[in-house]
Amino acid sequence: MASKRSDAKQNREHLLAVARALAKNGEVPSFNELAKKAEVGVGTVYRHFADQQALLAGMVEEQLEDFRALIEHAVENEDVTAALEALFRGAVELVVHRPLVAKVLAGSEDEFRSMEAKVEAVVARAKKAKVIRPDVGVSDFRRLVCGIELAARVGPQPRAAAQRYVEIVLSGIRP
Repeated sequence: MASKRSDAKQNREHLLAVARALAKNGEVPSFNELAKKAEVGVGTVYRHFADQQALLAGMVEEQLEDFRALIEHAVENEDVTAALEALFRGAVELVVHRPLVAKVLAGSEDEFRSMEAKVEAVVARAKKAKVIRPDVGVSDFRRLVCGIELAARVGPQPRAAAQRYVEIVLSGIRP
């Protein structure tokens, strides 16, 4: 039994490695393309990933862990303003460097829901401390992060543009 689990884990890791290699400009490969390049049947791909969103989430597991750690740090940071700003800046930096993470956050309610309560706690603390406008919510936070990533990619220097947009947004959400 252990060898079957080991084989399944190796197959999954192989599929993810091939999918990451095939990912172009933030695009997730089709299951047929992935199966062909990984030299497995398409059924094997479906056994590991229910749909494109599940494949996408698998492709960025490590980066999602980085995002979760960023959220945890913000929750634990007693300086409300610093916590909110570090979380926002870190989230934007992560999605600009890893556009597939932005796709997961923009498209997967399940992935974001698992982090949402903790982000909500940071946002609620910031509202209570009156460091952000009372009408800013966790859904705004998510959309602004993903929106900055999208806007920054339009120009020639996405990282510099993203930093500029972060400053504009942070100024705009302050009371």
